[in-house]
Amino acid sequence: SANYSGRRDLDYFYADGLDLAAGYRDVARAVEHCRRTRRPTFLHLRTMRVMGHAGTDFEIEWRSVEELVAVEAGDPLLRSAAIALESGVYTHTALLELYEATRARCFAAAEEADRRPKLESLAEVIAPLAPYTPVAVAAEAARVPDPAQRLAVFGGADKLPEQQPPRHLALQINAALHDLLIKYPEALLFGEDVAQKGGVYTVTKGLFKAFSGKRVFNTLLDETMILGLAQGYANMGLLPIPRDPVPGVFPQRLRPDPRRGRQPAILQQRPVPQSDAGAHRRAGLPARLRRALSQRQLDHRAARHPRTGRRLPIARRRRRQHAAHA
Repeated sequence: SANYSGRRDLDYFYADGLDLAAGYRDVARAVEHCRRTRRPTFLHLRTMRVMGHAGTDFEIEWRSVEELVAVEAGDPLLRSAAIALESGVYTHTALLELYEATRARCFAAAEEADRRPKLESLAEVIAPLAPYTPVAVAAEAARVPDPAQRLAVFGGADKLPEQQPPRHLALQINAALHDLLIKYPEALLFGEDVAQKGGVYTVTKGLFKAFSGKRVFNTLLDETMILGLAQGYANMGLLPIPRDPVPGVFPQRLRPDPRRGRQPAILQQRPVPQSDAGAHRRAGLPARLRRALSQRQLDHRAARHPRTGRRLPIARRRRRQHAAHA
């Protein structure tokens, strides 16, 4: 409270998260204020951490019994039950029946999950991954977008990319992005300044006008947020094309985390990163881009310099691993 309540241009609200009745009113007041005024709003919500940080965190080893008793007394479940009883929403009997029914449902779900088949072989583990199907990929790559839509988007037969004289690679990428957004209605392109401004080196010029702000839109300059959006959209079955301004960041952001399983579906619907970094360098690529492309386990078949079209070296480790397991 002392740190944020007096800050300039930040409207501060406090709510007791342990009191459903009073806390809800204060939270609703903060939400209404933010939506009505469109001002930055800080909601300070009082909460209670119950139980340890993890299964191996035995609180009795580092907290006193008195502290543990005080924490349990502030358990939001117990506080909410007391409020429900005092207000007459529930009787003691009805509340206990609801509690026991919820307990039984949770245990039944846990037992059912425990009975389900487990992954026991390499084949079962990699089965959800997209198979290596070069013939199908080549056929899909050769499939052309709808001709009528292409004419409408590009502005006529004489303005189609194949009717234009040779241009530098940035404009070729721009034309390819137009075709991709025509071909795949689920495709989205987003990143810093990709919309009205047209992106770095005009790579995304005209896309916002052709496909509206629902499919081409700007984001903050935040690599983690941009790639997090891409992962989320991919999990939803969309085809995200994030414009990443810092290429040294996206390899570790896109790499699945086997310990937590945060990005399983992205292996089936992988986003297409677009990076403009290094296009202004005449003598090769910046060191961080070379390191990102050569040392990280990227799944790209090829990458080319935006200005010269020169092919860039890509680590082949993952493909070699895939071949070894096949």
